[in-house]
Amino acid sequence: MSQVFHRAKSLHSKLQRARQSARLRSILQRARKGARSPERTTPRHAKSLRKQTQTRPQGRAFTLIEVMMVVLIMGLLLAIVVPNMWGQGEKARQAAAKSGIRNIASALDMYRIDNGHYPSTEQGLQALVSQPSGFPEPKHWGPEPYMRKLPLDPWENEFVYILEGRSFEIVSLGQDGAEGGEDLDADIRYSEI
Repeated sequence: MSQVFHRAKSLHSKLQRARQSARLRSILQRARKGARSPERTTPRHAKSLRKQTQTRPQGRAFTLIEVMMVVLIMGLLLAIVVPNMWGQGEKARQAAAKSGIRNIASALDMYRIDNGHYPSTEQGLQALVSQPSGFPEPKHWGPEPYMRKLPLDPWENEFVYILEGRSFEIVSLGQDGAEGGEDLDADIRYSEI
């Protein structure tokens, strides 16, 4: 029995040496690669070992500072661009009103060429869409209307037409739809374009 015991003890010690040499080989391989050995992984080293395994390859993610810089630059651009564009919508409406007035004036000039006079204030701009009645009666109206339909100004108001002797005035009453006003509420007149 003692012989069996000695034999088992001998096999056990050989097995331990083989395990130690395999462990040493593994430690040496890790040391060559720069990794820590498992024996040295204590709670003190666990945090740095976790950092090494959890880091992403460089160039794949943005840092907080980079993201904050982009947000800052976008904020500055918005602070510069938005106030400059804020009033552009109303300026565009004013430009559209001027364009509408010019179109009506061109149709009125064609009416005068055909008929020898402009429509009266009472006949109004409707004389460009359908043949007017009343004084002065058109001599050569048609066969097609001078305008298919009367345009509205950009604020959905009708243009005002006034015949003054041999000349006319076309007015858009502006954003407020009332006579007079300043800035965006100012009237837009053909004589001032």
